[in-house]
Amino acid sequence: MIFLSLFLMSFLTKIVDFTSLGRKNAIESVLSSKKYIAIQDKKYFKLICGKDKCIYSTKTLDDFKKIKEENYEIKELKALRTDYQSADYRIFVVDTVNSESKQKMLLQINYNTKNLNKNAISNIEFRIHTQDNNPYKFSSSFNKRCFKAFSNETSKSLNSHKIDPENDTLPFFTYVEIPLNQKIRSIEPYSPAKNIRAYSYCT
Repeated sequence: MIFLSLFLMSFLTKIVDFTSLGRKNAIESVLSSKKYIAIQDKKYFKLICGKDKCIYSTKTLDDFKKIKEENYEIKELKALRTDYQSADYRIFVVDTVNSESKQKMLLQINYNTKNLNKNAISNIEFRIHTQDNNPYKFSSSFNKRCFKAFSNETSKSLNSHKIDPENDTLPFFTYVEIPLNQKIRSIEPYSPAKNIRAYSYCT
């Protein structure tokens, strides 16, 4: 695997003038992408294409595959419903890992760059509203919960990439854990200034 990764990076260096601009464009392509291929339960996003083949990478840019695109189904990340007032955001599930009691999700937040920038996004608290996953269970306030998104090592690493310090248009990544018996209803960008009474509503 190590030798394969080194070979692919060497190949990438040859087919691209891997200057600062080339590197930035490649990183932006992977981090911003919503379309992917799946190989052995891992998601790979288009990095760059040559004449006959393309190189795909994981979001974390630590695993690469050289493929013919026509041999794979191109899929799109699952989009999550945002609050009706949040037209500036589109939120996607990059990855989900289930433990014995929790669903652990890495989320990609694409935003309207005319109204927002990455620095502003990083200071927003995103709240995940959930409800019981049992379709036969009566939907009531007792079955609905709220969880705060937070940073983990993966999201911090992804957010550390900078394309243009003055106008960073890369997506923002965050992380959430919810119980296995819950499903996401919607995601809300929360501002204490707009609704201070709901400050302690979320766990």
